[in-house]
Amino acid sequence: MHHKKNKSEKILRNLLQECFGYYRYKTCITLAKDLLMQPNYSEHWDRIKQLISERSMPVGVPLALIHNEANLPLEEDSDEEAYKWFDLLVRNIETTDEHQIIEY
Repeated sequence: MHHKKNKSEKILRNLLQECFGYYRYKTCITLAKDLLMQPNYSEHWDRIKQLISERSMPVGVPLALIHNEANLPLEEDSDEEAYKWFDLLVRNIETTDEHQIIEY
């Protein structure tokens, strides 16, 4: 199980690197949705959502992912704030209506 968790964290890291930091947020969500159509990403999506919903990443990792991989500032530099950002990310990726995407 630990190996799957590490692999899912790596896939999440790659997703953030590929899709965030250089584009407008809605474009990032579209890119992330497209990337999640690829088998290497899609097979880990449920585990990634679980890591986020259960708050089970090691201390400091959520914030580091936002800062280092997505290259985004947060109002409050904390894992708690990073998880809020991830919660919204999951919600936005899973919505089928692009007009329902909520900016962070």
